[in-house]
Amino acid sequence: MNGHTYPTVERITPREFLRTTRVRAGQRTRTYSTDQLQSDLSLKLAPVLSKDTRNQVVGRVEMSIVRERNGRRAPKEIDASQISQTVVRVLKDFSGERQLSKRVADALRRAHVLFALSQGELEFTDTRRDPVLLGGDGFEALPGILEWLVDQYPRQAGQEVTRRLTPHYGGQIRVDAWHTLRGDAAPRPKTLLRRVVIEQRTAVVLGQNPSFELRSTQEKQEDWESFPFEEEVYLRSVRRAFAGRRDYEHLARYSTQWVLFALAGQEIVRVSDLVAMTTQCLRRVDAVASLRWAVIAKNLTPAGLVPEVQGMLEWPAPRLRFESGAAADMRITEQISPHRAAPPETPQATSPPSMGLREV
Repeated sequence: MNGHTYPTVERITPREFLRTTRVRAGQRTRTYSTDQLQSDLSLKLAPVLSKDTRNQVVGRVEMSIVRERNGRRAPKEIDASQISQTVVRVLKDFSGERQLSKRVADALRRAHVLFALSQGELEFTDTRRDPVLLGGDGFEALPGILEWLVDQYPRQAGQEVTRRLTPHYGGQIRVDAWHTLRGDAAPRPKTLLRRVVIEQRTAVVLGQNPSFELRSTQEKQEDWESFPFEEEVYLRSVRRAFAGRRDYEHLARYSTQWVLFALAGQEIVRVSDLVAMTTQCLRRVDAVASLRWAVIAKNLTPAGLVPEVQGMLEWPAPRLRFESGAAADMRITEQISPHRAAPPETPQATSPPSMGLREV
């Protein structure tokens, strides 16, 4: 050794850089956690993005926060909305990278829309425009959501969105109140049934050269697959649609109750019926949750979501409001029990002409 010293550069990961940062959400703060961000993305994006892709998104989000601080000093405090906005921006930029396959790019676009709709507002590319507020049940925000989709994906959305959208019928939209029940009151089906298609291809080849194919046949066989109904799995899928909405846990549980009562008396239920009934329910309860459900259940890209919003504007569904204050168990309520119900009053109908006959 000649006694010389050499400077060294210590590199730290973004996770270590942010380990002392506090995240503020309202009046509460907590220590930043990569695991918490991964859990949030899993809740909202698991059906469309693989775990590896979600982890890549988390890494890009953390790196973006570090770069905004020039990597010099970690912020003492950061607002939760700033992290969410960074996630939205990272998903949008990630989906536009050219090296991605169409399948992965479409998945990232769907994830971008899903995560953006889980926030309190939608921001336009032009920051001078006011953001779309997604408060309440979201129905008043539908025109703004449509404009946001066109702003974010002008090429995919197409030109048909420029037509004027007016409801096909006027008047006040009906609001139905439904009294929520105890969690164990709704009847559960025992079995779910779904149709599966099996494709078989048979080819006769001459010798070892596959180019000399003499005959090729392709057959499709349809069959039914049955599996037990798991309420927790179903509730998780509905909860994912309501993620980010106010009181999303209660709304998800009440919505599943409503759907299960609509299917009461059926021990075997087709998956398509369960999905269709859930779509109908969410379309009446919360517009934003309905769109998030449609992206997953119908495999919609941003371009496919545009006519979905248009349909909700042109054919508004009756609203469904949950009344949790007057809970009752339908199995024991006397007023609706068949053997206790009062007989209906017989209306006084006008007798038809007797045609000369006298009633005895």
